[in-house]
Amino acid sequence: MTEVAKLPPAATLLDYAALETHDLAALMPPMGEDEYNGLVDSIQRQGLLVPITIYEGKILDGRHRYRAAKEVKYKFSAKDFAQLPPSTDP
Repeated sequence: MTEVAKLPPAATLLDYAALETHDLAALMPPMGEDEYNGLVDSIQRQGLLVPITIYEGKILDGRHRYRAAKEVKYKFSAKDFAQLPPSTDP
């Protein structure tokens, strides 16, 4: 697994209010409705447990987590995101 860097504490919620999904994320199949509903429930109960990976300013991994978290009005912080270094081949 490729190592990702945590984003600096200076990152704010505004930086992540409307992230787009990276085209490469489409290589993974979409989540089924039942699985997605379970994810929404999990995030509502436990918060976001796995950081969302950002590459080239877009979501590479975690598009469903991001959407589910927004749906439950989760309050994102810098700890919820990890930046894939630009020199890394996703």
